[in-house]
Amino acid sequence: MRDPIFASVLENSIQHPIARGLDLGAFLILPVQRIPRYVLLITDLLNNTPKEHPDFSDLTLALDIMKDVADHIEEAIAFAENRAKCLAISNLFLSNITVLAP
Repeated sequence: MRDPIFASVLENSIQHPIARGLDLGAFLILPVQRIPRYVLLITDLLNNTPKEHPDFSDLTLALDIMKDVADHIEEAIAFAENRAKCLAISNLFLSNITVLAP
């Protein structure tokens, strides 16, 4: 870590009782993990809701939307991971190059 003060803050935050020993990364992933849970919840609701129920069509729509959101998040994560890999590969090549100023 480049900033020792920030590293210290992160380390101390893990020790805080509210954090329950989780680091910042664990908290950052929580919103991403909720979307698949919503898909499962709505699917379960649909499976236990009669088709004649007035909420059935809204639940179906909600499920479709949440699936689209989950797909979008997965695509964005894959894009970010691939970008990070490309940057790491390009840094392997650029680390041996010295750029001279004119």
